[in-house]
Order: sequence, then structure tokens, then C-alpha cells
Amino acid sequence: LWALNDTTDQLGTINLTSGAFTGVVACPPGGVATSWTGLAIDPFLGIFYASTPSDLYTIDPTTGVATLIGPFGTTLMIEIAINMNGAMYGHDIGTDSIYSINKSTGTASLIGATGYNANFAQGMDFDNQDGTLYIFLYIGSGANVFGTVNLSTGAVTPLATSSPQGEFEGAV
Repeated sequence: LWALNDTTDQLGTINLTSGAFTGVVACPPGGVATSWTGLAIDPFLGIFYASTPSDLYTIDPTTGVATLIGPFGTTLMIEIAINMNGAMYGHDIGTDSIYSINKSTGTASLIGATGYNANFAQGMDFDNQDGTLYIFLYIGSGANVFGTVNLSTGAVTPLATSSPQGEFEGAV
């Protein structure tokens, strides 16, 4: 399990037994970005993609070099995910919407609003067996929603609400 540590600016791995992070290589965000917001690995090509609030990058997992692909055209892209067909999607908390993302240019195209006023860090990932996009929405003050995303409309269908309370990230 790969992860970006935005405190130490490292790309590394998470031990699935202990949960410990082990840094592999320095990987500071590019441009004027202050932090990474998302990491997704293309399941077929093995390409590492990372997001800042405004831009899409590729990351070389051996060197940690981040290469700018391009701007999303939004300002608060907080998370990205790639399905088994290689399609990338993003969640922007400035517009509280889901976007499809062109992996060659970084351009984000609006799909639609989630229906929730999310705040802070968020998480989402695809179930590669059935293609469902699951999302963790942090609303603030400990309140959260775990649900599925309609990829035609952007709407989130809740599966659990604030049970338990907190801010979550997840992988399927």
C-alpha cells in the first residue's frame, strides 16, 4: 500500500499489519502547492498520479520526481481515484462536486454536485471488482458520510453517517 506523507513530503509504504509508514523517497509537491491531496495508481499501467489542490502530477516511485501534467481548472481538488478502465475522477471541495479528469492534460470536467458540504481531507476509491466508487466525506465537527458516487450525476448515496464519528480515508 503506497502513501504520500504530506508532513514529511515522502512517498512510502504502509505496513498492512502494523499501519506504520516507511518513507521510500523524498517527494515534495511541485509548483506553488503546499501539500499533496491525493494519490492514485493506474491499475493497468502502474503509473503513479498525485494531486495538489489545483494540479495533476505523475510521480516516479523510484526517484520521487513529480512531473506536472496540468491544472484541473478548479482550486480545491482534494482526492483522486482511477477505475479499472483507467478513467480518473476527482472530488473538489470548493464546488462540492465530482469531476472526470483527463490524465493527459489534468483538465477536470464537471459531472455534478455530491449533495454534501464537505470540508478538510476526503477520501475515495473504486471497488475494482464491480466498479463502484466509494467516498468518505468529512463534513466537520466529527460528522462524516460514507457512501457511493453516481458517476453520471456526481450525487452521493450515503451508506453510513457519523458512525463512527471522525475523518477517514479508505482503500478498497
